Amino acid sequence: MKITNVTVEHYNRGIPLKGLDSLKVALSLYASGRTSDSRATEENQLNAIAESSGALGLGLYLVGAQHMQGTDDLFVKNILEEAEATLKDRDNWKRHYDYDGMGVFFKTSVEITVLDRKEDLYMLEICAAYVGNKPEAGLAEELGIPRALRRYSVIVEVKPEDETHFAFDFEEVLRALDGVLKTNSLKGKRIVKHFISGDRYSDSKPRQIFSNKNISVTVGPGCVEHRFVYDKPGEARDTWTVEGSVLHGLLDSSYEDESKKEPPTIVLTITNAKQDRFGYGQPIWDADLKHKIDILSNQIAEAMKKI
Repeated sequence: MKITNVTVEHYNRGIPLKGLDSLKVALSLYASGRTSDSRATEENQLNAIAESSGALGLGLYLVGAQHMQGTDDLFVKNILEEAEATLKDRDNWKRHYDYDGMGVFFKTSVEITVLDRKEDLYMLEICAAYVGNKPEAGLAEELGIPRALRRYSVIVEVKPEDETHFAFDFEEVLRALDGVLKTNSLKGKRIVKHFISGDRYSDSKPRQIFSNKNISVTVGPGCVEHRFVYDKPGEARDTWTVEGSVLHGLLDSSYEDESKKEPPTIVLTITNAKQDRFGYGQPIWDADLKHKIDILSNQIAEAMKKI
């Protein structure tokens, strides 16, 4: 197995805030439209209408659209009152606004999660149509608050076995990580068996290879074709085969050009060892733990480069 490239990526999501008053400040600032990308969804909608209906159609839309009449303090107050009532008994409140979303809340989801009731900590998430969480990133930057870390990913690009297949040797992966994660007791054969243990109704999940009270590391195939391919409706063909600690399968096709194949990858994911209600690593807002995970991800990347 030859490694051709190794990259490290991280994903942040959610703004940690202390107290309901901080939530009010953050939402009011967002409602003002002064933060980066807060009006991106509105602008996208207006551009689309102008292209399809011309200046007259856009003018009529601006006159009649409720969400274009601005965002007042009452709208933010209603958000907070609804959220606060729900969060008395539950740890999560979420509301998606479509055309009923005023101003920057047009076609936007707002989510508030209780991080720590004792410490009165909350997390605010904002996701808007067409632009995803860019408005959230702009708000966090304006507030000067780093967003919560969700995961680090070490993406290991492997040379294809041939023009259509990949071959991942997980024994090589584990032995390269022995000095970083102390994976000496793990065997590549066991890892591969984990990946092929399911059927077409249960996709293979990444395999955990390291865990302590704070950090979890998993490994799994990344950019490859799905294990089960449907050549005919209702008939699934298993394209993965195993040879010792080596997993073989098909290369994934390029999204832009299906005649071309994407380089196959193995992905090592570093997250919080504590899981949320969906089984994912909980968001990390502690700066020291963020730093430790950053260091560990780069150590893993350097180990993978030596294969």
